[in-house]
Formats: sequence, structure tokens, C-alpha cells
Amino acid sequence: LNTWEVDANEVLASQEVYNISIAVGIEPHSFENMKNVDMSKLRYGKVVIMADADVDGLHIATLCQALFLKHFPALIHYGHIYIAVPPLYKIQAPPKKGDKSKLKTVQIKYAEDEKEKEKFIDEFLTQGFNIKDLLISRFKGLGEMSPDQLKETTMSIKTRKLIQVCINDEKATNEMFDNLLIKHKKYSNWRRNWLEENGDRAHDSN
Repeated sequence: LNTWEVDANEVLASQEVYNISIAVGIEPHSFENMKNVDMSKLRYGKVVIMADADVDGLHIATLCQALFLKHFPALIHYGHIYIAVPPLYKIQAPPKKGDKSKLKTVQIKYAEDEKEKEKFIDEFLTQGFNIKDLLISRFKGLGEMSPDQLKETTMSIKTRKLIQVCINDEKATNEMFDNLLIKHKKYSNWRRNWLEENGDRAHDSN
């Protein structure tokens, strides 16, 4: 649900938002009354947005960020909102030639985007593998992963990658979400042009 233009007194009409509020333990609130929120009721230290690594998943993650920014800003202000970074590719190399161990260890690298995929492929090639030796697969989404893969790449504290959601400039952040999510039809053509010109800014902070 796009909650960016939904009033605070109406947002709990959404069953999904209501469920999130109950699970987290914090009621919706505005930025102005953020200091009045009883954070002792927060049930989790980290609230992690987890979505697929493709464009649809990024859209969902943006909608979730908008929800927390607009209606649960205290969670962002106090550093409780994170975004998981699941992999988009898996690159697998066979055991190295001359590997005499009984396990015959297979080498696996998980890449979060095209650039990292090419980096890992180059690393394997420098180890003496040919491109035909490598098994490269693209994940369709988190639901397509095995439990072990999901744990290793996205769930395990030891190996997962999280990005903390922070606000450095409140005005600029609100303007950005206005550009992305305001629903009035008169903005549709303007937004399309704006996205074409600024779409690559999504990766500026990496």
C-alpha cells in the first residue's frame, strides 16, 4: 500500500499496516509528535525490510520505507529500520584442480548486482577456471531460494548484509518521496521524465 498520502488517523484501516503496528509494538505517529512515542513498547531492536533483489522488490522496499518514514518516523530516527540486501546472482565454481581433500570443496559466491557478478567471475578466471567451468544462476526471488541459501545470504547475522535507513536531510527526503510516490495524475508525465533522468541515483550511496 502506498501510504505516503494517507492521513495518520486513516492508516490503520489497512489490515497490513495494522498488523505491522501490532507486531512492532508502536502505534502510527507523525514526525511532529515523535518525541511522545513510548519506545519502551518496541518489541524488536531491528525491523528489517526484506524484498526481492529485482525492480519489483525495490518498489516494495520503497513503499515500506515510505510507511515508516511517514507513519513511524521514530523507528527511523532511533535507528531501528534496516533493509536486507539479498543476492541477485549465484556463481559456482567446481573444486580446484588438484584438490585432494575428501570434501572436494565447491566455491560459491553470491552477487547482489550485475557489477558484483562480473567481479566474482573475473576472480574465478584469475584462479584458472574457464567461463565454461562456472555455473551462473539468477535468483527469481527470496521464495525461490532453499532454506540454507536464504539463511546464508539474507538471514544469518554472520553473513547477511543490512543497510540502516537514516535521514540526513528531512526536507530533501520528503521531497524525494513526493517525487516517487505522490499519486495525482498531473504528476505522471513529469515523474516518468524525472525517473528517466535520475534513476541511476538509486545507487549513489553504495
